[in-house]
Amino acid sequence: MLVVKNKVNTKLSILEIEADMIVFEKDDVESTMYFVIEGSVQIYNNDHGVENKLALVRKHEFFGETEMYTNLPRVNAAKVIEKALLVAIPSQADFENFVSENRWLSGKIMETMSERLAVANDALAAKRSMESTVKIEISDAHKEDKSARRIIRK
Repeated sequence: MLVVKNKVNTKLSILEIEADMIVFEKDDVESTMYFVIEGSVQIYNNDHGVENKLALVRKHEFFGETEMYTNLPRVNAAKVIEKALLVAIPSQADFENFVSENRWLSGKIMETMSERLAVANDALAAKRSMESTVKIEISDAHKEDKSARRIIRK
C-alpha cells in the first residue's frame, strides 16, 4: 500500500498532470473516476465554441463518478488548472476499496454527493419551471391568436 502525503492511502495509479492538460473530453468513452490529491481541475463544457465552467474540483475532491456508474460517454470535459496529482480509480470495486482504505473520506464524499444532488435538483426544478411557463404562454397565446402561438414556439 502506498501512503501519499495528505493521508491518502492507495495502491491505484497516481497521475501527475501539468496545468492546461486535458484529463478527458466530452463524449470520451471511458469511465475512470479521479480523486484530487493536489492541485485543481476545471469541469466544463463547450457550447458552440464557448467554454462554460461548471465546477472547480480541488484537493480531496473527486470527479468523473457519474460515468463510472452509468457507463455512458463523458457529458463534460476536465482540464487541469493547477498542476495536479490525481488518483485514477478505474472501477466501482476500486472506488469501494479506495474509500475503505481512506475511511476519513467517506463523510467528505457523502457531503459532496449531497451538494451535487442538490444542485442537480435545483437545475431540474428551474428547467421544469421554465417549461411550464412556456406551456402557459403558448396556451394563453392560443386563446388570443394562433399566429402568436407560432412565434412563441420558434
